[in-house]
Amino acid sequence: MSIRSNPLVLSFLHFSNWYKAGPKPNYFLFSTPRSGSTWVKELIGSQSGFRNCEEPFNLRDNNISGYLGNAEWKDIYQEPINPIALDYLDSLVECRRATAFNNPIPFRNNYRLRTNRTIFKFLHSMEDRMNQLGERYDAKIILLVRHPLAVSTSRKSCPRLTSFIDSDYSRNFTAEQIAFSKSIIDSGTAMEKLVLSWCLQNAVMLKQRKEGWLTLTYEQLVMEPDKMLNVICDDLEFKEPEKMKAAWGQPSASTYQSDTGTQKLLAADSTKEKTQYLIEKWRKIVKDDEERHLMSMLERFDIDIYKHGDLLPNKEYWFD
Repeated sequence: MSIRSNPLVLSFLHFSNWYKAGPKPNYFLFSTPRSGSTWVKELIGSQSGFRNCEEPFNLRDNNISGYLGNAEWKDIYQEPINPIALDYLDSLVECRRATAFNNPIPFRNNYRLRTNRTIFKFLHSMEDRMNQLGERYDAKIILLVRHPLAVSTSRKSCPRLTSFIDSDYSRNFTAEQIAFSKSIIDSGTAMEKLVLSWCLQNAVMLKQRKEGWLTLTYEQLVMEPDKMLNVICDDLEFKEPEKMKAAWGQPSASTYQSDTGTQKLLAADSTKEKTQYLIEKWRKIVKDDEERHLMSMLERFDIDIYKHGDLLPNKEYWFD
């Protein structure tokens, strides 16, 4: 049970944040589960004035699904956009009492009582409306991507897989891509389904990229922390790089979801060992023939950011 389901906690959350919008934009961070989004959210949240809005469309949270009329995943993807979903986002952006259940929980990373801007972390839905939301709320879009096999070997389920195909979200794909997806859903292996879920989510997000976005890859964040700290601070016009640097090496709040070996390594001091492990870990699980097969799925969805044989993204997505 989520701590936010506790009635006492819910009552307290109505008073846990005093928010007054400032002149600077909010940030909408889009990513796939197990891609480092909590870490990046906490890096951004290290800057003064930020509050955190955690996974606003995670329908496994009863508070969220209840506000949205007990919606299912496919309902969020209907076209045109569900007016209840827009009202919900309006409420979150304006920090209304009606959605106080998503207010920051005190004593967690980067908690502040008084805030003037928000970092929203979207892992569940709205991937097909990133630019629409950015324009509606005058928000900066940040896209974080991680290698599909690193993500898939870290996940245990993909709850929205059928919703991607059985909803209006399917308008983003060709008939051939939909037929292939249905064949994997019906008879594919667990790993094929996880990689398919990655493809269906990331193909749509990557297709929407435009000037003004900040697109980050997990691999470069891990391998070149000093450079990427400067990239983020310059692009987002942050004035407190020392706070972000202090937060850079801290395990994120989602580290508990990692396996025991990963947790032990993250608690160690060897930066080089950490880097190699975090980038290459999936290769101990996925053999070359399986890697070749799974990575061929990306080609079916015209995804060029990763390919078979490479641990790192292609150069178009790498900051020089």
